[in-house]
Amino acid sequence: MLDSTELERLADHLLRDELKNKQRWKSKLSEYPILSKSQLKLRHKMEIPYSNLSERQKLECRSKNFEYEGGDEC
Repeated sequence: MLDSTELERLADHLLRDELKNKQRWKSKLSEYPILSKSQLKLRHKMEIPYSNLSERQKLECRSKNFEYEGGDEC
């Protein structure tokens, strides 16, 4: 049986190409993007909490999500 360190190394090896992909918009170009630790850290740094948005920005966000999901109602 493999210990946690060996499992992590094996996973990193299997996902090597995905983890080395440095494309800035990888999450938009891939259906199921796998971000490296540094990419995930940058993504969290760039995100703005929903609670910090103005009411207008929240409405725009909901509208974009509604259009993206293609639903009839929010």
